[in-house]
Order: sequence, then structure tokens, then C-alpha cells
Amino acid sequence: MQRYFLNRPYEGEQIILEGCEHHHAARVMRMKIGDQCYLVFEQQKAILAEIVNLTDKQVHLKEIGQENGNKELPSNVTIACGFPKGDKLEYIVQKGTELGAFDFIAFPAENSVSKWDQKKIMKKTDRLNSIAKEAAEQSHRLHCPQMIFCQTEK
Repeated sequence: MQRYFLNRPYEGEQIILEGCEHHHAARVMRMKIGDQCYLVFEQQKAILAEIVNLTDKQVHLKEIGQENGNKELPSNVTIACGFPKGDKLEYIVQKGTELGAFDFIAFPAENSVSKWDQKKIMKKTDRLNSIAKEAAEQSHRLHCPQMIFCQTEK
């Protein structure tokens, strides 16, 4: 069943999806009235919701239940690695998220071949956070890991 991470606190029974989540539910997944999905809020609260109305800009859902059980690891594991070559960091973030990592830290190590400037780091951060979000949705997590980049002083 589809899962969406919402960057807002849980407020009540009526929930409205807009923007990317609306597009994904309405256009990509082709959901219709009566379909169900999980919604995960900031405080790691997951609910089961049913679509009650679809418009061109919004998906209206109502809560029909709560997800029980904790699916996270008993301790928070942060994965730190030096800047790898190519798209290896994307693979590390995807698989690490699926295995339960809490956060990721990337840093320019002494032996790193890759040299990333601030512009590339900003693009990579957005891309890697998106990959982590998709992997967390796929593996039914309650926490979406964040990508943190460390800079060296020059």
C-alpha cells in the first residue's frame, strides 16, 4: 500500500494532499475515491487514510485507522562516508534507508577522489533526500533519513 511522508504535524481526521503528493496519488498511482494509503507525519505517527474527494489540485482523505507497531531499529544508526565516485552515494543512501539507517553524513575524506563544490552539494542534497524519502516509503518506515554534508575548512 502506498505511503506518503508529510512534513507537518498530525492535526486531525481530515487531511489534504497538495503539490507533489497530490500529483503522485492522482496522476502516477491513479488513485480514486475509496482507495487507501498510509500517511506519516512529523512526529512519526502513521495513519491509514481513505480518499473521500479528488480535485485538480487536492486529494482529500479521512483517517480510518492508525498503524500499530514500531518498525524502526531500537537504536539510531548514522552512516558516515567519504565522497565516493559516481552515483555510489545514491546507492548507499537507498540501501541504507531500506536497512533502517537513521541519517547519513558525507564528508570530503583525505583519500576521496571526488571534489564537490557548494553548488554540486546543494543539488546532491536534494537528490539524495528524495532517494531516502522514496526508499523509506517503499520499506514502510516511520522516519525519513536526512543527508548531511560536512565541509572542510580551507
